[in-house]
Amino acid sequence: MNKPSLAASAGVLAEAPKFQLPAVFQEPNDKLVGRFTSPYITFAHKSRPDEYSKLMSKYGNVDEGEMFLMEAENCRKLTVAKLSLMKAKQYWVEKNAAGETQRASWTEMPRPWAEHMDVVVLVYFDDHIVVANINPHTTKCSGIRVLADALEACQKPEWAEKSPAHRETLQINQPFMRFFGEMTLSAPRISKASGLPYRTTQCVIKPTTNVEAKLLKFFAESAESNKQLTEAAERFSYRIREIESRLVKK
Repeated sequence: MNKPSLAASAGVLAEAPKFQLPAVFQEPNDKLVGRFTSPYITFAHKSRPDEYSKLMSKYGNVDEGEMFLMEAENCRKLTVAKLSLMKAKQYWVEKNAAGETQRASWTEMPRPWAEHMDVVVLVYFDDHIVVANINPHTTKCSGIRVLADALEACQKPEWAEKSPAHRETLQINQPFMRFFGEMTLSAPRISKASGLPYRTTQCVIKPTTNVEAKLLKFFAESAESNKQLTEAAERFSYRIREIESRLVKK
């Protein structure tokens, strides 16, 4: 049995003052929730300890660079990420020793500047679609560039010449819905510059089929679609404003 505290034994607790509380302090508190703007895809790395601990807690063993979809109440490993590109912005940044962005440029800059992107994608699952943001950089940008090339290509006449399946997708009015990419990670390679292992993203483009078209229709008609799109757009716009504030002056 727990012993009573000295304060309780002395009767001090019973003598606690009776405050005359303003009405607002007498009302019950609302439930407090953590802020989460929108789902995002991350590449696991120990430099993000909170995120990395969350992944390790769920999966037990996580290799650096593996892809995960982070949602408010869940995280899912993406061995193959089935994606459609909605928006992408490429830029280069210069960071300090603490990894903080000091300067940014829309045009390519030499080392030690590093390529970064801000991206919004649709992530396809078997029974639903999720809108997600991605902030890939350096070795993780290659797969996004493949998606961006496909978004441009599907708006040109040559797209229809690739196959009957490609031609069928031209019925779809929004270009980003005419294709999807299956993005995966390459086998580890050794960097010539640092001598450390790294993994690139690679992507295989395929024309949209009835399977994806049905998911897109279901998503567009769902009550959540506008909310997801708006939150992803706001996160994208916020990050671009941050980069604009650090642009080098010419």
